[in-house]
Formats: sequence, structure tokens, C-alpha cells
Amino acid sequence: MLDLRGNAGGLLDAAEQVAGLALPEGSVIGSLRGRAPDNVRALRARDPLVPRGVPMVVLVDRRTAAGAEIVAAALQDHGRALLIGAKTLGAGTIQTVLPLPAGQGALIVTTHRVHRANGARLDGTGVAPDMRLDEAKRRITVRDDIAADFNGALAQRVRDAVAGAPAGADVALLAARAALAHATAD
Repeated sequence: MLDLRGNAGGLLDAAEQVAGLALPEGSVIGSLRGRAPDNVRALRARDPLVPRGVPMVVLVDRRTAAGAEIVAAALQDHGRALLIGAKTLGAGTIQTVLPLPAGQGALIVTTHRVHRANGARLDGTGVAPDMRLDEAKRRITVRDDIAADFNGALAQRVRDAVAGAPAGADVALLAARAALAHATAD
């Protein structure tokens, strides 16, 4: 389980390394596209560590942003992890900090936009989880575009865990545990 809730991002290299731990070496994690058409850089997995057969769940929310979104999107695009939670922030840009002379501060310039492994932009779009969690209503729904092919038994097990969560419980964490329990029971 990877909990990216409230994770505002971090360094691009760290996001590339974390996503690469669970993907086969050489897999496309995403790409950076700059202002010029020839200014494209692919982000690729290297040094895989987590075996392919190990089930993964990633928790995301509205505060999951930037590097954390790159990780979540890559794992989702490759079918490597089930994403549970709320749609992420959509902060898919890379900024470069340019120091001003005489220590008068710095200029922050957006130099690239981040695109997912599937080619979609992250900036302004974010990552929609496979299972959307409404903690206030204790309700979980499967994303419409995948609902027809989604594992019904898994969905029901997660719904039951969410609906039966005790007051004050971390509902997202209970949902993730239920999904992992289902995956390891198979």
C-alpha cells in the first residue's frame, strides 16, 4: 500500500524512482514536454524492486499533487495498482528556479508540462482514482469508464469495509486493506 494522500509532490527524480520500483525496467512512467516541440523527455522505470505479482493499492486525495501524481498515474496506467480516494490536484508542471542577481530573490519559470504514460496531461486534469471514496457518506464508487469490466467481488468487499467502518476510522485505509485482502485471497 502506498499512501499519497496529502503528498504535495517533491523532486521529479524521486517520483521517477518511486514509480520505477514497481514497474518493469524501461517502462514509460510519463513524459515532460517543454515549450519547443523537440523538448521532450521520457521518464522511464529503472531498478524495479516490487515483484509484478505483489498486489498494490495507492491512496490519493485532492491534496495529492505533482510528483505524487506522476507516481499514481504511472502505476494506474500500467495496471500495476488500484487507486482509491479522490481525484488529485492536477499540478502537472515542472518549474525551474532561477536565482536573481545580488541575492534579490528568484524567478520561478514553468519549463515543462507532465504527461502520463498514456499520453494525457496531468496539469489541470489530475488523476481520477479507480474507486472514488466519499468519506462523509461512507460510499465508494467505481469510475464509470471502467465499471463494466471491474471485479464485482472486489468492489463489494471494499464497499462493505467502507460502509462498516467505525466512527473516526481512516476509511480510505480500511478500503485499501479490504482491496489487498481480496487480492491476496485469490
